[in-house]
Amino acid sequence: SELTNELLKKDGKVQATNSFSGVNYWLVKNKIEVFYPGPGHTPDNVVVWLPERKILFGGCFIKPYGLGNLGDANIEA
Repeated sequence: SELTNELLKKDGKVQATNSFSGVNYWLVKNKIEVFYPGPGHTPDNVVVWLPERKILFGGCFIKPYGLGNLGDANIEA
């Protein structure tokens, strides 16, 4: 996302060549949606939705137990 690129630039790291802006982006139209729900475990955390399969991949944004590493987290979100 553009937010990820902003964070990479701030840290002096290489930015992604391809990114998206806004809250959601269809990687493959009506098949793979990338969604930014707001800051969570990291400021630029995204989730991926596969509507045909009804699968949500949330990575470290979705956790069943405990809070884990909160180093980059926005715990007030």
